[in-house]
Amino acid sequence: MRILSSYSLKHGDESYFCTFEVLSEIPKEEADSVVDELFLKARSAIQRQLNQPANKDSLGAESKRNGNGAHLTAKQRSLIIRLAKDRGEYVNNLNDLTIQQASEIISRLMSVEA
Repeated sequence: MRILSSYSLKHGDESYFCTFEVLSEIPKEEADSVVDELFLKARSAIQRQLNQPANKDSLGAESKRNGNGAHLTAKQRSLIIRLAKDRGEYVNNLNDLTIQQASEIISRLMSVEA
């Protein structure tokens, strides 16, 4: 059985989302409890992100201007997740990527046949 559980939240001008995918021999009668547990884990993951200090506020003007240390944008994050999922890949430490690293990953994923 394949179970997908997603949670998303728009908070100000930021969007957060988390998806868990489980492929396992889960008895049909236990599926609801597994979905509930995964949903709670996804929601908790987003809450942890909201409670972290905002890294972009601590960046200097130089890194904000040229993208050399600024974290990837919400649009980049969304595109990487969609492309990676379509290609059966997973990108580790997604939230730690810089704008430049995210651009390189997007280019690589776009060059791979879906």
